[in-house]
Amino acid sequence: MRSRIVREENPIKSFFSKSKLFPVIGLILVILIGYPLAKKVKQRYLLNQEIAQLQEESDKLSKKNKELENIIDYLGSEGFIESQARLNLDLKKPGESVVVIKDELAERTNEENKSIYVIDGLDKELPKAELSNPRQWWQYFFGEKNNES
Repeated sequence: MRSRIVREENPIKSFFSKSKLFPVIGLILVILIGYPLAKKVKQRYLLNQEIAQLQEESDKLSKKNKELENIIDYLGSEGFIESQARLNLDLKKPGESVVVIKDELAERTNEENKSIYVIDGLDKELPKAELSNPRQWWQYFFGEKNNES
């Protein structure tokens, strides 16, 4: 006679192999673990972007700071001080002769403006008379170019 050996299956093994609930439980576990992980990955990505942006801004500010230091060094140099003294204070070194070249165009502009300085905006005409408020609205809406009251 043959004896049949009946194997008893492990209840845990049979639960996982025959149950349709196992994949659902696995999916829920993956979601429960994956969602916070995805949030952290996104947060880290945004943080790295902000760090890169701040680093770039820091590099720009360092470059600008270096340029300003160069300008300060130039403004404190003897050559700049001497050139400004010559231009603004009409100073000269001993033994030098000064030559003045007149600019006729600037001279005519100054005579027309009756000013000794060349300043932008001085050549513009001032309004002859202020218009009344209704007249200004009329010109605004209907585009009348005539400034007569």
